[in-house]
Order: sequence, then C-alpha cells, then structure tokens
Amino acid sequence: MKAPWVSPELVPRAFDTPRIHLEPLTIHHVLKDYEAVMTSGEHLRATFSFAPGDSWPAADLSLTQDMVDCAWHGKEFELGTSFSYTVESPDKSRCLGCV
Repeated sequence: MKAPWVSPELVPRAFDTPRIHLEPLTIHHVLKDYEAVMTSGEHLRATFSFAPGDSWPAADLSLTQDMVDCAWHGKEFELGTSFSYTVESPDKSRCLGCV
C-alpha cells in the first residue's frame, strides 16, 4: 500500500462556517454530487477543458459513473493520497461543489 504523503492527523475530517460545510467526498454523497455536476455541466466543461476534445463532465455522465468517481475519491482520502471534499450548504441538503 502506498504511504500517505501527508500525516492523517493534519487532514481535517470536516470544516464548517456559517455559509458552508465541507467533508470528505464519498459514495454517500453521490446523489447530491450528481445533481450538482449535471446542472453545472456546461460551466464545468468550459472551466476544466485542458485540451481539444477534452470535456468533463461528459454530457451523458451516468449516475453509476459518478458513483465510481465518488467511491474512488473516498478511497484516495482514506489512503492519504488525495483529499477531495464535498462543499455543502450548512444544513447538508445541497451540494454546492467540490474541492
């Protein structure tokens, strides 16, 4: 198993402000994440197009594909190799994005 590149105790498990709630992105967030990704698809594709023909998210991204992505991000977080957070409304009812 690959060693974490940062000590786990230095990585926050949650962060709250009056305007947002952050926690590690996992498969448990897929429904809210999928809605946020698909309703912002055009903006995301314009923002994250790094090469001709490159587009994320695909216009036909499926819920299953997003579930795989969320599961992968959760696993990376647990392994300490990458740290993706879901950004939610303070009441956790809506995904506002990810970091």
